[in-house]
Amino acid sequence: MSTTIYIDPTAAANGNGTITNPYKNWNFALQPGVTYLQKAGTTFTGTIQVSTVASASAPTLIGAYGTGTAPTVNGSVNFNAAAYVHLGGFNLTSATGAAVLIQNGGHNNLVAGNVFTGSKNAVWMGGAVGGSNTIDSNSITGCIGAGILVDTTTAGATTQNVVSKNTIVSSGNDGILLTTNYCTVSGNTIAYSGGAESGTAGIHVYTASATTGTGKHNTITGNVSGYNKDAGAQDGEGILLEQWAVYNTV
Repeated sequence: MSTTIYIDPTAAANGNGTITNPYKNWNFALQPGVTYLQKAGTTFTGTIQVSTVASASAPTLIGAYGTGTAPTVNGSVNFNAAAYVHLGGFNLTSATGAAVLIQNGGHNNLVAGNVFTGSKNAVWMGGAVGGSNTIDSNSITGCIGAGILVDTTTAGATTQNVVSKNTIVSSGNDGILLTTNYCTVSGNTIAYSGGAESGTAGIHVYTASATTGTGKHNTITGNVSGYNKDAGAQDGEGILLEQWAVYNTV
């Protein structure tokens, strides 16, 4: 039977993680197969560090308990070499970088059903992140940069990262920016991207040169992308594949 740990940032003192005596913050190491729940209506300010390697049969779950509005993370959640961790049911806001980072070989993680507002990026995957990570059914509004940025990964044909069924509105840069290989982008709705930067689009596949080796083997299907603009150039397309971005399917 899995263990459940409770976090209540409004608690008078830091407890032992039980529902009657919850932790006051997220300043502890998460463990494989454990469920971690932050109290509804509360706000944690800082970074939740996630480095646990769980399994498909016993993932680590991060969610909410109690009634009321979704709990808030005023900062970021850092998946650092984590695997089989699921994050859902949060408001994530005001991150100076990305609100969710997945990096350093992290694989098989799920970020689903969250609301992102007012960060530089909502989600960034990069730093030699692995494959089979899924960003699904999130609401993303008002990012300063890109809504979802998938940077260099080690994903392959059978371990593609997936960006699906998200709603992304009013990003300063691209709604979804791929500078990677083997990512599936499907069923997303993107609008009003590119308000602050040039060379942007709703969905943008980019690689710097013919020898960079990225921007390949991505699949873009079933998305709705409109009302995008460009702050200073002549882009603003719904879907933009740059020069040297090859072997992609749209």
